[in-house]
Amino acid sequence: DTDDTGWTTHLISLAQIFISYERFPEAKKHLAAASFIMDKHRQKTCVKMDERENSIEEILSDKILSDMYRETTSVIDWTWARYGLKLLQSSRERLLHAVENEPRATCKSELLSAQESEKQSDQSLVFTDTIQDLEGFTAEITDKHLSSYDDTKAVFTAVLARIRTAQEYITLTKPLIIYTSEDPCMSMYVTMMRGNANAYKYLAGYEQDRTKREKLHKLQLQSLQHIL
Repeated sequence: DTDDTGWTTHLISLAQIFISYERFPEAKKHLAAASFIMDKHRQKTCVKMDERENSIEEILSDKILSDMYRETTSVIDWTWARYGLKLLQSSRERLLHAVENEPRATCKSELLSAQESEKQSDQSLVFTDTIQDLEGFTAEITDKHLSSYDDTKAVFTAVLARIRTAQEYITLTKPLIIYTSEDPCMSMYVTMMRGNANAYKYLAGYEQDRTKREKLHKLQLQSLQHIL
């Protein structure tokens, strides 16, 4: 129902604010809660549709709710992707700062301090009563800064998957060739492709092998070619 969508929209808005301030634990919990609500909404809707005889009015109502659900879940997917991109960007900048500007001992001290700050942040402004219900959604992407290629690759993979799913709503609504450059959906599609390209750029920053790094940069350029 519309209450589910309203709550979800509110949670997404809060998550976006947390993302902008790099408050990853809070952003993650709000996004997980939004995903949880829409998953429950889907389950309730399926039960209702199975239990009734569909009149024309009910069919039209179902279509409106279905379109609303698809649009909302697309926004959730894109916000998850934005969360992952911000985590990739922040982690890369943090690593460069540590390597280039700080002595090793100071870096370690600051890292421990930052980890303690993240731990305290994780205990505030989150849904402590529903953490178990959200585990299926929070397990996908970490809320800790990344320090290794493997950790970065896991977030990178999740980001690309979320972008693909979010783009499906746009491409299923109508073919891309029909959209005009002024269409909000086309603008969003372009933004998503830029996010896709940035994901490759951030992963390349952790790749030690020169050949593989060059390949990632080529994939980054290919992502941008789709929107030129």
